[in-house]
Order: sequence, then structure tokens, then C-alpha cells
Amino acid sequence: RTIMSNDVVQAIESLPIGRFHHLHLARQICAWACFALCQECAAYIFDALEQEWLLSADDLGYFASAFPAGCVVGSLASAALLDRFGRRPALVAGTAAAAFCGALAAASPRFEALLLLRGAQAAAWAYAQAAATAWYAEFLPTAGRGPLIAAVSIGWPVGRGVAISLAAALSWRALLLSSSA
Repeated sequence: RTIMSNDVVQAIESLPIGRFHHLHLARQICAWACFALCQECAAYIFDALEQEWLLSADDLGYFASAFPAGCVVGSLASAALLDRFGRRPALVAGTAAAAFCGALAAASPRFEALLLLRGAQAAAWAYAQAAATAWYAEFLPTAGRGPLIAAVSIGWPVGRGVAISLAAALSWRALLLSSSA
């Protein structure tokens, strides 16, 4: 475990908000939009799931709960593991695992498999998002940190809008697959 020297901290603090920070912000907004798409698409596939697998209201509730439950697991894992393994490896591993689990979820032959894969996808997403957020914040001087971190939230309504738009045009499997890309 290393602690940043005062020289490094002072160098980061003295940097003006510039192109690097704006590009990093754009990546964060895109990541939050993808995360939102993944979460928000659930509401638009209830009817198709119910028809394909003859699900009960309880089953649909389990499906709706799988993603938030997975996010709790991923967030707790990130708290324990991010400093140990590093931000970049966590971001890469979490994003890859989320895409993989999401693709498998879209191809699920059974509802139970869909629930497990949806929860695993959410855990991986939450782990990756925690890594991305920490990594992003570490490169921001404290003077501009608050507004730039708050600006990341723009991604959520963008992702939700994409989910709504895609839901009208895609099957539930295609919508889940698109949310894992």
C-alpha cells in the first residue's frame, strides 16, 4: 500500500480543470448511461418475461429485485477490494464480467438462470462503477471536484432514455443484450 507524496498531491491540486478532466467526465457520463440502461430496461420486459415463462407477480418481483441486490453485493465487494487490486484492474474486470453476465442473461434458457445472471451482472456493474468513480475523483483537484462529480449524474437520464427508446423496438432478449454491451 502506497501513500501519495505531498509533491503528487500538490501537483494534482495545482492542475487546472482541462481537457483530460473533461474527457474523463465524458467517459464517466457514458458509464453511468450504460449502468442506467442496464437497470432501467427491467421495467420494459416484465410482460414478455411473464408471457414466455408464465411468471407470477412474485417472480416478477424477484426479477425486479435481482439487479438492486446484485448492486449491494458489488458495492460491498468494491469497498473491500478496490484498494487491494487497484482501480483500473477493477474497472476492466468489472466491466468485462458485467458484459459477459448480461450476454448470458439475454440467452437464459430458464428464469432461475436469468435471476442469477442478472444479479451477477449488477454486482459486476456496481464493482466497476465504484472503481470508475474513485479513479475519476482521484484525478480531480479539490477546487472543481464537487461540480464535476455531480455532472456525472447526467448519464442516468440519458441511459434511461435509451432504455425507453430501445424497449419499443427490441425483444426482451435483445434489450438485455444491448444493455450489456
